[in-house]
Amino acid sequence: MKTRNAAIALLAGLAMILGVAAQQACAAPTQLRLGTVNVGGTYYIVGTAFAQTINKVDPSLKVNVEVTGGSVDNLRLLESKNIELGMSTAILSYYASKGMNGFKPFDLNVLTAINTGRAHIVVRKDSGINSIKDMRGKRISTAEPGSATEVIAVDILKAAGIDPDKDIKRQRINLMDSVDALADGRCDGFIYQAGIGVPSIVEITTTSDKAKLIGIESSVIKNMTSQYKYYIATEIPAGVYGNEKTLPSVGAVNHLLCRADLPEDVAFKIVSAIFEHRDDWVKAHSSCKEQTLQTATMGASVPVHPGAIRYYKSKGVWKQK
Repeated sequence: MKTRNAAIALLAGLAMILGVAAQQACAAPTQLRLGTVNVGGTYYIVGTAFAQTINKVDPSLKVNVEVTGGSVDNLRLLESKNIELGMSTAILSYYASKGMNGFKPFDLNVLTAINTGRAHIVVRKDSGINSIKDMRGKRISTAEPGSATEVIAVDILKAAGIDPDKDIKRQRINLMDSVDALADGRCDGFIYQAGIGVPSIVEITTTSDKAKLIGIESSVIKNMTSQYKYYIATEIPAGVYGNEKTLPSVGAVNHLLCRADLPEDVAFKIVSAIFEHRDDWVKAHSSCKEQTLQTATMGASVPVHPGAIRYYKSKGVWKQK
């Protein structure tokens, strides 16, 4: 009898263990919506590559890429809990976390850097503009209202002592319209923030004799980086836009973001999947080469998520902020 009872107990225990294991194996993966930008944009390309890597290597997670309006839209979707992950620039992330410029404040965290957006200063060769200060009195596009580019364009002008509403003939139009206006002579210059190798800027600066890129004065860069925590000094390499020399610039890092309430283990898994399988996505876009473990938290204007910090500490690259 005792032997029989022991056998029954053993079988019951095994059944329980197997049942739990089966339940875990069949558990639905955690669904995560990732806000990017329009199809073909950098955020969309990189976000898709991230999602494919995470979904392939970690069956407990399922990342679905969402087409959105970009940086501003992603932050608002995160705040309203309509997405769990989103991509945006450090400039707007700071504003969103503080409830500035029309955002509702919420607890926002960085998971990892994506790339660095550089300020491109594009001018007509016959405009007489060779520095930011030369833009005074000229027709300058500062990008469409509410965009991250408009924010950095205004800050660049102010850092050079130029009032964007009084000292220039301001045009608030998007990139393609800015390129067309410059080519047609309706605009003397424009400012645009993006990763290296913007196709339309490459085309107008290398296939025509109308446009060129100029660098930003060191005094302007110093004013910006000392006043705002989300700007960093950077540069545009020689040759990308027909420029013979490397051009000094200023920029802000783009990040993969989440709300602070994302579970720590989920954040850890996301960052781990991305960096343990870097070769899977680094070829997706030229700017991906910039992203390494050593630069993962560069330029963060909001706190890094504890789950991401745990991963970076395990790799010995976390530096206390």
